[in-house]
Amino acid sequence: MVFRSAAPLLAAAFTGLGMGLVSPPLLAQSPAASPKASTASAAGATGATGDDALAIFERSKEAYRNGRFDEAAALLVRAYDLSPHAVMLYNLARAYEGSGRIDEALQAYRRYLQAEPHPPDRGAIEERCATLQREIDQRADLQRQRDDEKQRAPADQAPHGAADRPGASNASSPLPWVTLGTGGAALAAGVVTGLLSESEHRSASADPSAAGATSKQSTAESFATAANVCFVAGGLLAAGGLVWVILSPSSSARASSGALTVTPSPGGVVVGGRF
Repeated sequence: MVFRSAAPLLAAAFTGLGMGLVSPPLLAQSPAASPKASTASAAGATGATGDDALAIFERSKEAYRNGRFDEAAALLVRAYDLSPHAVMLYNLARAYEGSGRIDEALQAYRRYLQAEPHPPDRGAIEERCATLQREIDQRADLQRQRDDEKQRAPADQAPHGAADRPGASNASSPLPWVTLGTGGAALAAGVVTGLLSESEHRSASADPSAAGATSKQSTAESFATAANVCFVAGGLLAAGGLVWVILSPSSSARASSGALTVTPSPGGVVVGGRF
């Protein structure tokens, strides 16, 4: 992945930077999306402001190169304030993605498309925006599911002492174990889909074609989303199944069967119990 040059103001200095990114990954760079450069006149673009913007941009490249994405994003915001060129917004979006701030990355991409109405890779960037929007929506759905599970959990738990009530069944139900096993299977599926996502991401990074890289990256993100869903659902099911097993009537009955009893007698006290 590369930074794009901030043409035309700093076109001679803002050169491309080869850079591999961590998850969530960014758009693959193709010849059609190579760093933008311009030979347009830089009249009025010299002076302290341009020099300051260039210096800050160079610092942002260094931070980005070393994986300090939050620092790179903060520097790019400062550089854009001094020299508001559209390509700065594209670089800012990629820095936000590198740090996992996908909401801010989506906003920066959209600002870039507004400021640069006819970029050669507009289609790829719009597809990236759509992908980020899906990730944001899916994350919100998962959060709602987790909140719903937390609200339902107290109502699903069996009351303490249920096994001691007359007529309470001591038979062991298979449902807690089925729930626990289903959760374990979902967690295993999450591991598998996570590995597939990582494989597709590496393939997308190595693909020189923008179309091929975008397709593979989209597949990788689909696998990553499936892995997240499996991990969340599997964790909830496994935790719920374990709690269910512990609080089931049969478990309570087994625990109470070993309780000690102390009974007064004419000669003292009698201690008894079953183990």
